[in-house]
Amino acid sequence: MDNDDLESDSSEVREHTASSVAHGTPISQSESPRISLFLTRIGSFIHAENLDNLLSHQTSFRDASNMALFTKETWWLDILNPTDDEIDTVSETFSLHQLTTEDIKTREAVEKVESFKQYYFCSFRSFYQDNEANVKPTNLYVVVLKWGVVTFAFGQSQHAANVRKRIGKLDDGAPLSGHWICYALIDDIIDSFGPVISRIERETSAAENSILITPAHDSSPLLRQIYRCRNTVMALLGVLRSKATVIKGFARQHRDEQNTTGGADTNTTSIVAPRDKIDAYLDDIQDHVVTMMSDLDYFENTLSRLQLNYQAQLSTYGLQSRRRTIRVLGRMAAIGGLVMGLNVVCGLFGMNVPVPGGGVHNLFWWFGIFAFILVISAVSLVAIRIL
Repeated sequence: MDNDDLESDSSEVREHTASSVAHGTPISQSESPRISLFLTRIGSFIHAENLDNLLSHQTSFRDASNMALFTKETWWLDILNPTDDEIDTVSETFSLHQLTTEDIKTREAVEKVESFKQYYFCSFRSFYQDNEANVKPTNLYVVVLKWGVVTFAFGQSQHAANVRKRIGKLDDGAPLSGHWICYALIDDIIDSFGPVISRIERETSAAENSILITPAHDSSPLLRQIYRCRNTVMALLGVLRSKATVIKGFARQHRDEQNTTGGADTNTTSIVAPRDKIDAYLDDIQDHVVTMMSDLDYFENTLSRLQLNYQAQLSTYGLQSRRRTIRVLGRMAAIGGLVMGLNVVCGLFGMNVPVPGGGVHNLFWWFGIFAFILVISAVSLVAIRIL
């Protein structure tokens, strides 16, 4: 392909970009289009809803890729929630290995970095939050070729949109390569943990304070809060646990590429960022991962301790309640027995038979029986109260 062909292809891409804007195709970096393509030759993103309309309305994706993608310039193709047909098309166009295609189709959950002849493949686990702030894991797959990057995202992923904004803020001529785009995606994934971990820290602190003042009979909201917070912590730990290994694998691939190419190619527009900078960035990311893992482990231990302590308090409260209930029931039974006994006394003296004092025509016996009932009742009530 000669320079005239490249200039012609570049003009075609520019014309299609202008046509896309005119026909309402979303170009704004603040939105999340399903398919987007970045080309350094035009310095902006092209968005489309399918691959065939990405570069030209008259040319298929494979032909358009041969014209515009396979050049010595950095490019980035991002596909959100790809179909199996789109995965097959991209795999055939860029000669991806069958194992890579299978991992993307089956949404492989294992995080890893695999090296192939023409590219290396990165599998990342990220997350998004639903309307109830529950953490939902999602997958992100990155294929880093010599001059370009292909990313496949599933779920409600915003990482590609954030990296697009980041690229838009770069100065003209700033170093940009496939390794840098992959690093930026990793960095955005790690940064996405920050707000959630801060929220967990606040909820954990609130739970520690509430456990001392929340009455036992109103324990349901606090227990639900601890349960939700622990679920979030466990979900984040599951997503974050293997990040350090993946980052090390990516750093190794980057170093191998640097050693193979000997640094940036000054004759092309695909400039690889200096080795020490990306390595320093990755070291910083690894430090963040270690810190967040320590924080999450601390929160998990704290919440587990709070839950166990509060459940122990509830058990103690329940035992005390049962004891009080048994004591009240015992007193009621004693009072009932006392009343029954006094009724027997009254019934004996009220029988239609000769009884003691039946022939006496004064109130001595009546007051005597009444006084006896009062004394027995008072003594019995005092004894019941003491017991």
